Amino acid sequence: MNIRCDHLLDAVAAAQAQGALRTFRGIKYSDADLHIYSNCVHAHGGAFDIAYGKDEQMLGALAMGAKAFVGSTYNYSGRVSNKVIELWGKGDAKGALEAHRTLQKLVNLLYGAAAYGPAACNAGKAMMEWRIRTTTGKAAGVFCGPPRAPGVPVTAEGMEKLKADLDALGFFQF
Repeated sequence: MNIRCDHLLDAVAAAQAQGALRTFRGIKYSDADLHIYSNCVHAHGGAFDIAYGKDEQMLGALAMGAKAFVGSTYNYSGRVSNKVIELWGKGDAKGALEAHRTLQKLVNLLYGAAAYGPAACNAGKAMMEWRIRTTTGKAAGVFCGPPRAPGVPVTAEGMEKLKADLDALGFFQF
């Protein structure tokens, strides 16, 4: 059963008007439907915090009024993601789109994670370890722990290919 989040917010607002659900503050919205997301952002005069959770659609969410984001790639793509937000805020839609394409290309690597090992390999975990290596300067990197099941680690060969793909993307410069 799907529940439309904008309808959920209507029900919460009605309950709050009756003195219930006073601590309900907002939601993380991770559906791709930006129309419904916009309804949520603007529901009840913007009374709720609506964080957007599809990293690869950040720019579209900004256009719909997003003010907060919760996603899995921000641990290692924070700089480029912040650049998207900054450029959008300055009214530089073209620059924001260019930066956003970089973020989308990074997510494309996640979608194609099987290129780095078994189909269930966790390329995001490996990217996080590469990000820590580049920010701490430690040659060996920092082990972030194994992927949660059913995910499996990227293979040694896959790590070499992933590093080359990240390098080509400019990952180590952002």
